[in-house]
Amino acid sequence: MADGYLALKFREWKHSRRSARALREYARRVARGERSTRPHGLPRPLVVSLTSFAPRFGVLEKTLNCLLLQSVRPDHVVLWLGHDDVAKLPAAILALRDLGLDIRATDDLRSFTKIIPTLQAFPDAFVVTADDDVYYWPTWLEELTEAHTQTGDPVICHRGHTAGTGASGARWPRPCCFRRG
Repeated sequence: MADGYLALKFREWKHSRRSARALREYARRVARGERSTRPHGLPRPLVVSLTSFAPRFGVLEKTLNCLLLQSVRPDHVVLWLGHDDVAKLPAAILALRDLGLDIRATDDLRSFTKIIPTLQAFPDAFVVTADDDVYYWPTWLEELTEAHTQTGDPVICHRGHTAGTGASGARWPRPCCFRRG
């Protein structure tokens, strides 16, 4: 029991250290405000897409700044919101339109909201999806584009989950897991 408690406390301590380091790096990046003009190098447009909703607007600005201050510049950073949530956006997030943020209203498609409208609006683009509550380090997007360029794989990710069961609930013969960038 004590081992479990110590392990939990250690994980909490590590998490607090990583969070503090990410917040310091985020503050430095925003203070510099340096937006990359370096092209992504892909043969078609590159779109970063995410969705959010009002209860997450408190952390959304940080995530958006991380995406807008990447080492390579995407052609579009699109924030998809439910029709009712657009009017609730704080001024600080609306101001990010000056840095290239594209804010669009759409129907709520739950977990598909960040991908389906993007594929419809940008059918020939490379699409990278992001979460609205994650810190993205400065080279995150560059690493993804380089991984695609090097491997040619159509799906690249930094973080993935193993899909281990089929429609019937039976185990697949091997896990289906995408390569990581």
